Amino acid sequence: MLASILEQLMADSPWNPAIRPDPTPWLSALAAHQYPIFPAVETVLRRYGGWTFNTAPWHDQYLALTDDLQGIFEWSTDQIAIHIDPHAAKALTEAAIWQTHPYVRHNKLQIAPIGKLISPVQNEGSLFIVSTGHILQGQWVFNPADWKLPSVPVLKMLGMNLADAVNEIVHRGLLIITHEEQ
Repeated sequence: MLASILEQLMADSPWNPAIRPDPTPWLSALAAHQYPIFPAVETVLRRYGGWTFNTAPWHDQYLALTDDLQGIFEWSTDQIAIHIDPHAAKALTEAAIWQTHPYVRHNKLQIAPIGKLISPVQNEGSLFIVSTGHILQGQWVFNPADWKLPSVPVLKMLGMNLADAVNEIVHRGLLIITHEEQ
């Protein structure tokens, strides 16, 4: 069930797989803001750059679960929006912060923002790609130890690639509304 969400979203959007956008303006913006340019970021922007997805048209759809689960999914009333455009990422101007994030430093990774995610579960955050090709969500959250302290940058793994990340994002926007035992 929902095995190829990315392909379904692409088919339902004006995105055309035959059109490969020129990633040069995005790569130039990343470089101007001190983000490294590495093969994984170039690949994602060349294939999906400029793509925007919003779940608004999906809100009235119900998707059946597999036969062994017996239930119905319903879309959350809050929209999910994914924008693959580094200019949309709040983190575009925060390279020094995200490049020194402990996860990035410890694993000796390169990181670059590739867009923005608006989700009913996580609100708004930047989408990142790291040099391994993994997609992460980054956002500022209140310091859990003391709300008077400044917010802290938090990274959350979404998937091993953009398709896995989109699956994770979209599954978070689904609610199981019925479940029947046989």
